[in-house]
Amino acid sequence: MGFLTTLLINMFIKRYNVNMAESSIQDVKKFKTFNEFFTRKLKKDSREISCLDDYFISPCDGTISEFGTIKRNKLLQAKNHNYTIESLIGENDEEYNDGSYITIYLSPSDYHRVHMPQKGKIERMIFFPGNLYSVSPSTTQHIPELFARNERLVCFFKNKDFVQVLVGATIVGSIETVWEKNISNQYRNKFNIHDYKNENIQLNRGDEMGLFKLGSTVILLFPKDKITFEDNIKNGCKIKMGQPIAKLRQGD
Repeated sequence: MGFLTTLLINMFIKRYNVNMAESSIQDVKKFKTFNEFFTRKLKKDSREISCLDDYFISPCDGTISEFGTIKRNKLLQAKNHNYTIESLIGENDEEYNDGSYITIYLSPSDYHRVHMPQKGKIERMIFFPGNLYSVSPSTTQHIPELFARNERLVCFFKNKDFVQVLVGATIVGSIETVWEKNISNQYRNKFNIHDYKNENIQLNRGDEMGLFKLGSTVILLFPKDKITFEDNIKNGCKIKMGQPIAKLRQGD
């Protein structure tokens, strides 16, 4: 098993040009499983967290696929494909009508741990069982409402008020958070709502909040008039965890 795991990891690194220089473990023989390699931690200080407190940072490494305004409760998935807030998070939350969103696609070569874009207290978490369609750019252009049909974890945060959605994809082994492990396996094929309002689970900006075991997308939702996106945020651009993506508007 050890030899085969190492062989598979080396093939994956070569196929997807994974930058192992950033990994806290660089000797692939030390990974006991492929998932352990795929969810590898980075070396300390390998990502610079923006020091500007009034900014939201990217929660992950990836490619920005879409961002903008939530118009008439609808988000853009790809050209000619829209989906609604309600289909994504299970409710038509008025707070996010005419708000903003950003969608970040994590490719196989990307770092697959997800962090906090701002400080916040987790209030609710909803797990939606669903499909595990690929979330690659080519797939999002052809499957209607893909993100609302795939397995996903919706996390509602208070303080700076935002929603972070972790969307599973092809052969996802599990979605986890730092406050609850193996969520996908625990609730497989079972819709689940967890209320944390009476629990004091608070995380700071840049703190790890969860991880994916294989394919994934992260979607952030912001209330109306909450943020202004940075000028360098463009569709198709690569981004690293910790980079500023949006500024809080005055008063927040």
